[in-house]
Amino acid sequence: MRESGHLEVVTAEAEELRLPLRDTAPDTQPLRSSAAALARSLAWAPGRRQSGAFSDRCQTLSRVFKPLLAAPESQPEKSVSGDFRLLHKTTFLLEAELAAAHATFNLPTDLPQARARNGAVVPRIAALAEDYLATAEYRFSEASFTNYVQGFQEVAVLKMAELWALIPVLKLVLLEQIAERGRRLLQDPTGSYSVRDQIRSLQDIRQTSWKVVIEPLIMFDHVLREDPAGAYSLMDYDSRDLYRKKLVNIAERSDCTEMEVASTVLALARQAQNEANDDPRVTLRASHVGSYLPARHRRTHLRDCFGGCISFDVSRDFAGVGAGFDSRCVVAEFTKRRSNHELRGDAVAACADSTQVGFF
Repeated sequence: MRESGHLEVVTAEAEELRLPLRDTAPDTQPLRSSAAALARSLAWAPGRRQSGAFSDRCQTLSRVFKPLLAAPESQPEKSVSGDFRLLHKTTFLLEAELAAAHATFNLPTDLPQARARNGAVVPRIAALAEDYLATAEYRFSEASFTNYVQGFQEVAVLKMAELWALIPVLKLVLLEQIAERGRRLLQDPTGSYSVRDQIRSLQDIRQTSWKVVIEPLIMFDHVLREDPAGAYSLMDYDSRDLYRKKLVNIAERSDCTEMEVASTVLALARQAQNEANDDPRVTLRASHVGSYLPARHRRTHLRDCFGGCISFDVSRDFAGVGAGFDSRCVVAEFTKRRSNHELRGDAVAACADSTQVGFF
């Protein structure tokens, strides 16, 4: 029986994986070029959101890993390659990551689908994760990942949910690579199949501070940071994330993208900043981007203002935001921009009468 908590096992595993430091400044051009080419090649698949692709891949992975995880126990240590020994010493890591993948992808995912180069309809981030790791030769680093995603988003902007979902998908792709190379090791225990890079990358992904990596990649966050009141960028991470989630909820229930919602919110804040007001505090509040996210515990007839672009019950999803402007402000502005007409008079009044902003 293996001793999962034994100090020698942990130490040996760490020594086995100790590699020279990777280049902290990767060649960005191949990464960006590959990312941009992939983004251009993916054709959007409208009406296709729910997908069990990841769940199916996890099931297949379990079947492949079953003999793989058991085999190292029966092989004499001196008769196998370094790759085979490493596979043995990282069994606990692989088992844990496989279980985590099953837990993450147990249910169908609701993510944008795209038609890949081979004609298959897949979650867009599946194609992205596979291409990134292949381009990076399955050597993950924060710098290479950031450059790749930036290159992709120069052509096609990813949703915030996609960025966060990339983390478990990267792990899934690496596990699949390890399983394939491990299968070859079962047939040739003395062979070398570069398993070390995939296992090292799996560990690096586990240890990455993802909040620091993902936040700068959220494109609409850059728009919100132009907040005329200067408040958004001074908030702590959790407060900014709360605002981002509220904005995403608006986009999910409308025919607008996250970038369009953020741009509209910013336009309203700038408009308020330029309007004359006797009380500078009112102007400051009105010029904060958070003011145009739906208000706390306020239920409004959004459908009348939005012109059918958003579901009626959206306001119930926004309890807890510290902003006080009526959500009809944003909704009416969307309607105006979509139809190229003037703001409804009642929506303008709602904006003017709602001046309580929790942040200030």
